[in-house]
Amino acid sequence: MNNELIHPYLFPLLYKSLWVVGAGTLFIILMGLIRRTDTATYKNDWLRLYVMSGIGYILIICGAFGAWGLLLPAIVIAFLGWQELIRCIETKYGSVTLFRLYPILGTLSILGGLTSSSSDVFLGIGLAAWSAITIPMIITRRPVPMHAMLTVGLGTVLIGVPLTHLLLLVQLDYGAFAFLIILINCHDGFAVGFGRLLGKHLMCPHISPKKTYEGAIGAIAICLIVGYAVRFLIPSWELWQVLAGSILIGILALLGDLVASSLKREANIKDFSKTLPGMGGILDRFDGLLFIAPIFYAFVRFSLKV
Repeated sequence: MNNELIHPYLFPLLYKSLWVVGAGTLFIILMGLIRRTDTATYKNDWLRLYVMSGIGYILIICGAFGAWGLLLPAIVIAFLGWQELIRCIETKYGSVTLFRLYPILGTLSILGGLTSSSSDVFLGIGLAAWSAITIPMIITRRPVPMHAMLTVGLGTVLIGVPLTHLLLLVQLDYGAFAFLIILINCHDGFAVGFGRLLGKHLMCPHISPKKTYEGAIGAIAICLIVGYAVRFLIPSWELWQVLAGSILIGILALLGDLVASSLKREANIKDFSKTLPGMGGILDRFDGLLFIAPIFYAFVRFSLKV
């Protein structure tokens, strides 16, 4: 394939990212030796590593073909994510009117990200949200429950807007997109590991009972190290921008995880679904990425103007 079809960073990135997977492998072995992890947990750690690495590579490879290449994974994430969110809301508040309509409209709302026009982006999201509220009312000729309307707003903020900006980001700067995917994977994997190895001080026990300050700090430190190591992806950035972007990703990934955990605690569920082996649902895996995407897109746009 020529460079006009596929981004030239792809193959060097795939090669150099193998050391990140290698570091994760060594870390799991180290945890097993130090903490004497039981067999079930040990197997689950390996499964998480394989699933996280596989998903990361899929996104990086698809993104190398631009927004159209990333569209299929984005559609899958949007459709399954909406279904998980609706099941979560229904567990707490009861049935959502014409719930099968919401994942379809929510998925269509991200198509505005195929353009670089902000007006097209918000037009697509707005039309989808408007349709999700008015169509059930017209069909059933009954009031749409308040929690169904809130589901539309919540799904738009947590799924539609983020995925749209992820498509915009890969068009704006593929290197920055790949930078984000790599650091998100590192954060999510090492946060669990550092928390298990060093965690003593609980951060938000009523939201996420196992999350610790030690795990969060360790994950942010890993983001800084890996961000510096893969700075070749964003050659136009100064060192302070690379470090600031790494810290931003580390902090926002943590906040995204806490937001998702808060939803699950309210619904009294452990995971959004069992779609991904060893990890739970789509929203369990992509909570940090979805929370970060719009803010990181704005950060990249600002960085390109500096």
